[in-house]
Amino acid sequence: MILHYTDAGRAASGFAAVERLDCSVRAVAIALRLSYAQAHGKLKALGRRTGCKLYKSPAVFLDGLGLVQRPDLSCRTVATAVRYMTEGRFIVRVPQHVFAVIDGIIFDTREDAPLPGRRVRMVYEVPK
Repeated sequence: MILHYTDAGRAASGFAAVERLDCSVRAVAIALRLSYAQAHGKLKALGRRTGCKLYKSPAVFLDGLGLVQRPDLSCRTVATAVRYMTEGRFIVRVPQHVFAVIDGIIFDTREDAPLPGRRVRMVYEVPK
């Protein structure tokens, strides 16, 4: 697995002081090619509160962005599922975390977050 470390522009956009528990914002920014501020605004419009994790089901937010669910990749380990994501842009939901995958490369803010053995709850694909 290849991991690219990024905060998705959180520090540069001025949100570093007020934002935490924002893996969903970072994943949306990366996968949808948005600035951190744009992704933050989209999720806020869907009900996410600044500084808070997604208390509603992440599916409510991710479905609201027009992403396509890929249940065929759920219940696999991260390492196995990523092998099927060699082309395209994806948001991967595992227990307590969300991250982006682009063309088989994991984009996340912490190197230890998407552990290879963690089970995938759902994968969302960005339509072409």
